[in-house]
Amino acid sequence: MKIKKNKIPSFKLDKEISVMLKFICCIIIALHHYAQYAIISGKSSNIFTFFLSSQCGYIAVSTFFFLSGYGLNISFNKNRLSFRDYICKRLAKVYLPAVIVTIFWLIILDLLGIKSISLPQGNVCYPALLVGIIKAFCFCFYDSILWFVKVIVALYVVFFFYKQLELKQIKNEIIILLLLTVLTIWLVRTTIGAFAAVSVPAFFLGILISDNSNIIDIKLPWFLCLILLILSLAFVGELNVFIHGLMSIITLLFLIYIFSYFKVENVCSPKIFANLSYDIYLIHNKVKNLIVYYTDSLSFLSFVFCTAIVVLGYFYIKKILHLSKFI
Repeated sequence: MKIKKNKIPSFKLDKEISVMLKFICCIIIALHHYAQYAIISGKSSNIFTFFLSSQCGYIAVSTFFFLSGYGLNISFNKNRLSFRDYICKRLAKVYLPAVIVTIFWLIILDLLGIKSISLPQGNVCYPALLVGIIKAFCFCFYDSILWFVKVIVALYVVFFFYKQLELKQIKNEIIILLLLTVLTIWLVRTTIGAFAAVSVPAFFLGILISDNSNIIDIKLPWFLCLILLILSLAFVGELNVFIHGLMSIITLLFLIYIFSYFKVENVCSPKIFANLSYDIYLIHNKVKNLIVYYTDSLSFLSFVFCTAIVVLGYFYIKKILHLSKFI
């Protein structure tokens, strides 16, 4: 790995770095959900667990959204697709894997005869197998953390129509992206909740940065962008969630400044990181719930070990069944 200082600030993330950051984000999200369980069940109450259970999840999701917006825009600029081809490609990456994992999950629960799982935050009930499979295709994934899939698909649709405007001036980009941010925040907040809406600005920030890599060197537009971005968080409607969102934006600004002033090259991330990141996100909460169902207790080591085994097992099942060709 080589690190060089840029003479002129210019943001750039190599694909390998992006893959590594997404992998780290998914690990943090998994640990975030374990920490939430540990605190609710009274198994841990130290400051590290508290921070992991509160702010870390928001930061990880916002960073993932930022990287998604950044990478998606670069990819689309290189290869413009029709709406049909574009949405099919996007759904194959995010929606279809969620459906397949949900089907496997429902089959396992049916074989085990599990109809509901009692958790500290409430009971989770599961339908008959056929009904569940049909509903899985309608974005009903029987996993509370998979709201992410609904939001990212909505963002993909908004992004496509934004690109049809073909804006050239940075001020117009900022204005339109702000309006789209506010609109999407309102839509997600009313349909899912404030906690899901607060990460939306990060996606649009990623789009803006990918089109204007030197924006932090253009003081007025950059300052205006930050002020408007922070103001857009007010539309989440809840003060505590707004504070979480503000902390996430500050973290992203730190990331932007680091990669604007320093060029990182020749980073080699294991190929398996790209293959496992999303699977970790889709699977870890199900592993946690199943262990709790059978043992009524969950240690950190058992959670990590079992999640790793199941994720790797699912990875090889996909290879055996040739599912990797489609997702």
